[in-house]
Amino acid sequence: MELKPISITYAGMKEACKKAFDTLSYNDIFMLSACSMFEYVDKDTGEPFDAIKMEFAELYLTTLGNCAILDASLFNMAGTANPEKGVLVVPAERAGAPNANGLGRDLICTTRDGRNVVIKDFETEGRDKVVYVKNNKYAFPDFTIGESGEILAEIQKSKRHNIINSRLTPIVVAKDAKAKVAIEKALKENQCGSYAVVLSDNITSEGQEFVLKVTDVQDQDKIQYLNHAYDDEMRHWYNLHGLDITGASKQAQQTQAEVSSGENSRKILPYAMLAEREKAVKRMNDLYGYNCKVQFSKPWRLEFELEMTPVDAQNASNGDDGENAENVANNDDMEGGAEE
Repeated sequence: MELKPISITYAGMKEACKKAFDTLSYNDIFMLSACSMFEYVDKDTGEPFDAIKMEFAELYLTTLGNCAILDASLFNMAGTANPEKGVLVVPAERAGAPNANGLGRDLICTTRDGRNVVIKDFETEGRDKVVYVKNNKYAFPDFTIGESGEILAEIQKSKRHNIINSRLTPIVVAKDAKAKVAIEKALKENQCGSYAVVLSDNITSEGQEFVLKVTDVQDQDKIQYLNHAYDDEMRHWYNLHGLDITGASKQAQQTQAEVSSGENSRKILPYAMLAEREKAVKRMNDLYGYNCKVQFSKPWRLEFELEMTPVDAQNASNGDDGENAENVANNDDMEGGAEE
């Protein structure tokens, strides 16, 4: 099988295939971002926690909304040649008789190779057999990935069409084959920088040739609005997941206060997701004797630590602490004088 660069493969795709490819590409970008929001480390050393494949937990939580952590021996059947060992992370689904909230009391846990086990009453009697992990309080998957991916693919398609439409490519209409040959020869000579001469017998006044405009170079100003729409959708997705990228294309009419007004709302989903993972990790440590800790990964930690740093500490790190302190002192004196 011959491997070709993706750029060559993409260029040869039909338009419908390009849209599907764009959608999948953006979905992959958002999926990688969502699955990279949290990391699992050893409480004491801070080294990555590798006793369990927690990257699969993030994959299942993002795509399915929940998963289960349980001992591999529960899946082993009689006569199994290569029994699983250790603790596994697998997809899970609630089933069985509903509880008072209408949710199934049992948990169906299924491995990727098709083996499954049902944990009866997993929240009560079967609690010591499995750790049930939810992506958020209601175990919803990340629906925004597919939505934003499709929107960005549509914007990408519109940008591509507008770029093509902005090229000045007129079509010359000839009255007959003789005129067509004369015009083509003249166009080739013009491309070489030479003067072109055609016989009047070939191009007559009765059959005057004209240029058919199928593109409009003036429409290229629409591309900048598509770029803004692209930035807006990217900003929407990452802001929803806690990262601030408001500086990507700040509008001229916006003040800094308006740009920063959504800081607290950006933290709602990330902290709700962290809370559920912390509950699950605590149960996992208690059940299997691990020393694991879940935390935001570095991009999110840097984002939230910066926002939680006091203003004076930020100024000090920027080297203007002295000036800021003097201004604060002057303001205090002025306020004190006003009160007197």
